[in-house]
Amino acid sequence: MSATVLVVEDEADIMLTIRLTLQADGYRVVAVGSGEEALAVFNDSPPDVTVLDVALPGIDGLEVVRRIRADRNHESARIVVSSAHASGDVRRLAAALKCSAYLTKPFSTADLSATVASVLAAPGPTA
Repeated sequence: MSATVLVVEDEADIMLTIRLTLQADGYRVVAVGSGEEALAVFNDSPPDVTVLDVALPGIDGLEVVRRIRADRNHESARIVVSSAHASGDVRRLAAALKCSAYLTKPFSTADLSATVASVLAAPGPTA
């Protein structure tokens, strides 16, 4: 059985690229466009890894991470944060929230594939 990746991205073209890349890598992909949808999917059927954009409509990506981490059942969830913000502030917040990895947009599909594979190989949050 292949791993399930929850992709949370509000930009349709980026979501499509991520979804197609991860499906080609053999993963089952569930894709949503908002933080609210992400939390609903996560609570219903937790994925093996989540690729989560920071800048989302409604609940932003970092707040999604905070809410996931607040649930003792999901505090060690594997989460890859993606953001167009290369600033240290966003990276530090992601690290403080124990995100597994950080991808700066634009990222290559090769970087995406390698990051997801590395996160899945690790026992839990690494950063």
